[in-house]
Amino acid sequence: MRQVLSFVGIFAATVASTGVSPVPADDGIDLTEVPVQVPAGALIELTEAGESADTELMLTGDINSISDGEIDADTAQVVAQAWPAGEVLQSQSEGTQFTLLPIALSDVNNDGTFELAADPEEIPEGYIGDDGIVDLLVTAWDGDTVAETSTSVAFDEVTDGFVDPLAVEILGEARSSDDEDYSSDVVRELGDAPEVDLADAQVSDQQSVDMSLLEKPWTSCTTTVLERGIIRNAVIGESLPTSSGQTSWLSFKNSQSVSTGVAVSSTGNAGTFSISGTTTNSGSFSQTWSASASKRYYRVGVEVGRYKSVCTGTVSGATSSPVTTYSTRVIGLTGGTSSIATSLTPSWSYCDSIDAGTWTRSSSTANAYSNSLGLTLPAPASISVTSKSQYSSSHTLYFKQSTSKTMCGNNAYPGSAGRIRGKG
Repeated sequence: MRQVLSFVGIFAATVASTGVSPVPADDGIDLTEVPVQVPAGALIELTEAGESADTELMLTGDINSISDGEIDADTAQVVAQAWPAGEVLQSQSEGTQFTLLPIALSDVNNDGTFELAADPEEIPEGYIGDDGIVDLLVTAWDGDTVAETSTSVAFDEVTDGFVDPLAVEILGEARSSDDEDYSSDVVRELGDAPEVDLADAQVSDQQSVDMSLLEKPWTSCTTTVLERGIIRNAVIGESLPTSSGQTSWLSFKNSQSVSTGVAVSSTGNAGTFSISGTTTNSGSFSQTWSASASKRYYRVGVEVGRYKSVCTGTVSGATSSPVTTYSTRVIGLTGGTSSIATSLTPSWSYCDSIDAGTWTRSSSTANAYSNSLGLTLPAPASISVTSKSQYSSSHTLYFKQSTSKTMCGNNAYPGSAGRIRGKG
């Protein structure tokens, strides 16, 4: 029978005391000598994901989506480790060292699929944000090959489950709706555990290890803060009104979440970084931009941090070869806002007319806004990653026109499209 484990009671103290003594941010430091702080006696073994009353399905996935390397489903295991919460990362100084927190481990089914379950009550406060978001490093390993990617989940207390962080607003709207179709069953379906995409996972070869000798937890990742306090701007929306007779603006309210790509490298050198997964952060501020006839991108300020993680596995008492990963990632929204002009005039074919008045795009049950060049990460990564934010009552795009206009969407008709423009 497939085995699913949930790590509980991992640390006796919160992340405030797991920051460990600061060490110099020297790439030459040997982090593999740092003792593992996860007692094996703290594990609870489950036979099926979600079978325990204390455990909730957190993530699903498929190792067949790994594009750069093949992992054997017969021997593979997948582990999810939590990063400290965004508010904790924003309080750490350069050189601080911390350990990622293993919270879920699973074998892989014969078809390559897996399920990761965790007990939200046992995730220490410092690893789950005030907004319920948990940032994760998801690692698949078959004894020869390791694949890692980043993702985020959010714990929703009402549905008592883990959901896509961008779906939190969907759930809120569903619960506040008078529509009888939004039953508790529908709300749970809207909040189903998200699927982690391993297509862009970073893949590296390992020394061959007999997985049958594995001592769980097999992995421990020690991370050092190399640099933080780097401020950049992430695009969260755009206005593309017609050439005349139409204005547009965006409203962004607190609690809205923004997903951004994570850049990783095995060496940390310029030119070696690639995109591997995403991280999600929410805001505690609001901004409503003024109406304008100009085309523009809307942006929020983000703080970016640079990190070095060294992950090792323990097999029959011996330590496997370490996997070193340098990552550049957003660790929080700053509260800053801005807009920049664009001359973008895309030729989208999902078009329909709207009447005079004010038209809004706010439904969160359709496509989210996504910009593949929405955030440029600093050196040495120096690459652009996707930024994504879901429309909702907290993220609403407005168009106002005195006469009827034609509107077009990029991936659906305007009422459901992720990106919208006026035509003519």
